[in-house]
Amino acid sequence: AVSMTTTTGTTTSPKELVVPTTTARNKCLLTEAIHPQKYKMKQNRRNVTAIGVVSGAVVGTMVFPLLGTAVGGAAAGYACNKLSKHGERRAQRKWEQSNFQRQAQQSHVVDAEYV
Repeated sequence: AVSMTTTTGTTTSPKELVVPTTTARNKCLLTEAIHPQKYKMKQNRRNVTAIGVVSGAVVGTMVFPLLGTAVGGAAAGYACNKLSKHGERRAQRKWEQSNFQRQAQQSHVVDAEYV
């Protein structure tokens, strides 16, 4: 069996990937089932949501000053967040499907009968 050493010095199976982070507290392991860009997509979602809030607030201010600022920012931030999460879930599903297909092709079982 092949094992590899992580940045913390512990050994893991080759099916786990180490996600580099800036602090030791946030280091974690991802299995093959989880999209390798999960944390990058999460950071991108935060940025997109912030941009959506600011854009919605600007548009809301132009349409209806004061109240439009708050409502526009909240609505646009919510919409951007939901759209980003939808994209992440779609990427995760696609990742799982590709992993399943790859593992099925590598499987040693060709003609199996279930009794």
